[in-house]
Amino acid sequence: MIDPFDVLRQRPGRTEPSPAFRNRVLAAARAELDAIAADRATGPAQVGGGGPGQAQLASEVPGSASDLTVLSVAELQPAVLVQRRRRFALAALVAAAALVAVTIVAANRTQFDDVDTGGPSTTGSSIGTTASSTSVPAAVEDGLPPLQPLAALGGSSSVVPPDTAILGGGDTLLVGRGNIVEVLDPSTGAVLTSATLPVEWDVGVALTGGALWAGASGTGPALSGRPGTVYRFDPATGSTVTSIEVPDGLRPFGGLVPDAQGTGLWSITLGAPARLVHVSAETNTVDAVLTAPDRTTAIGLSPGSLWAARAGGAVSRLDLADGGELAVIDTPLAEPLGVQVRGDQVWVFGYDDRQRAVLAKIDATANTLAAWVVVGGPLDLMRGYGFDVADGSVWIHTEQAQLVQVDQDSATVVARYGDAPGGGGVIATEDALWLATGSTNTLYRLPRR
Repeated sequence: MIDPFDVLRQRPGRTEPSPAFRNRVLAAARAELDAIAADRATGPAQVGGGGPGQAQLASEVPGSASDLTVLSVAELQPAVLVQRRRRFALAALVAAAALVAVTIVAANRTQFDDVDTGGPSTTGSSIGTTASSTSVPAAVEDGLPPLQPLAALGGSSSVVPPDTAILGGGDTLLVGRGNIVEVLDPSTGAVLTSATLPVEWDVGVALTGGALWAGASGTGPALSGRPGTVYRFDPATGSTVTSIEVPDGLRPFGGLVPDAQGTGLWSITLGAPARLVHVSAETNTVDAVLTAPDRTTAIGLSPGSLWAARAGGAVSRLDLADGGELAVIDTPLAEPLGVQVRGDQVWVFGYDDRQRAVLAKIDATANTLAAWVVVGGPLDLMRGYGFDVADGSVWIHTEQAQLVQVDQDSATVVARYGDAPGGGGVIATEDALWLATGSTNTLYRLPRR
């Protein structure tokens, strides 16, 4: 794989670029590729910053255990709606390399460690229409609850295969590694079913409509023309039932989101404009196609509506019948990474223009931003971060804390657990909270409260 940061290492006297510097370059590269694909330019708008851990009201945004047992698991990747793999598309890497080279020439510095000057972030202005924060604390953790040991939550262990990523919850636990997808018993961790894809999955995995589904992105017509593919498996035997091709390709880690009726699932295509496609569990075909709002990165579903979270922070509510835009809600996110819908609450997780981990709460009844909260420091875009909603709380894996608990009603951070840095995922099953931390290659099973 091409590493665009080799250009830094090969220069005499240069040091390894800091994670924050790498993040800004990669985010800018991705934003530029999106902008080129969409053939449009957007201008920045100011967004008010908020104190970490404390819910910010919509009006503040202008315009709108004791014996815990641990499992060793190699190279865990996070799940739910917020997954990022270390392998970026080749085009994005090449663009990142070019941006690094330009930055080197322009900066003419001997050290590339990130220095916070207090000014607006270039990442925010290049990502989308919602840009620089006006108030960024020097240390985000200063306003958040102190870290508690993860063992304080109690827990038990269950054996899982190595190289495992947690992918989905409910009354079963879905996991995957490479081109393998498995259904586990969430109480014992026993493998119930194992399915094998001809290629690695990189879109998402779901269990709905009496079938196990996994998606591979392909490349779409803009590159080699390899279509995206949604594979259907028998959840009892793991045998392949069929595969459904999507000529435009599918957005990597855009997710396979089951519809409320259990009749199929939705995903995001590649290309400009991107599309939202529905794969029917009844006919094994793509039976509905909607135009996605510009630069959609993550989606969620509620009865009759599809919520499209977009780079720049806007969240569009679409009518599932015809794709019409019912409402647009602005959030302080530079890029949303995932969407979860619970009743009349829509939760959007991502990062702001300074790459701080941010959670936004949308009131689906009023179609307004109810609150938002900074839940952690800068995220590393080379890693993935997951979140889920259960037991009156939103549970998030951030870069600085393995588990952040946000109260659903007040949208404030009430507790943080675990100090192993790095990305990871959180999944709520019927009787447990599963937590994966990639930096320690560890999977935890915590009791739900």
